[in-house]
Amino acid sequence: MSGKTILIVEDDPSMRELVADQLKAAGHGVITARDGPEAIVRLSNFLIHALVLDLSLPGMDGFEVLKQIQGIPAVAGIPILVLSARHAERDVRRAVVLGAWDYLTKPYTEQQLSRRITRLLRGRFRAPLETGPPPGSPPESSPDAMLI
Repeated sequence: MSGKTILIVEDDPSMRELVADQLKAAGHGVITARDGPEAIVRLSNFLIHALVLDLSLPGMDGFEVLKQIQGIPAVAGIPILVLSARHAERDVRRAVVLGAWDYLTKPYTEQQLSRRITRLLRGRFRAPLETGPPPGSPPESSPDAMLI
């Protein structure tokens, strides 16, 4: 095992189990959460090295989880891979602005997941999307502005 623990936040039991099995097979430790509040508790109670986060969660969605993580100094810089069926550019951009390091859409291959997690754990990857406008462009006031 790599000695690194990954928190998987996914409400669908079969998808949560699939991702967990794939990450365990790659040698990672795995902790799971079914929803946002459970994820926040897990982040507070365990040493987590990376997070795999679905956006479409019941109650507190993945975007809100990202916001809350940024408000917890001990975990604010944790590498986060969003793994979601949502593929709209505005969702990707919003996730990155809120702290996601990478974004992988479902369906995905086990090899894609493994490569992304390896890069996150090595700290070699941060989503390439620009989170701000080019110089001279009118600024976007907030991540929520992208949803218009």
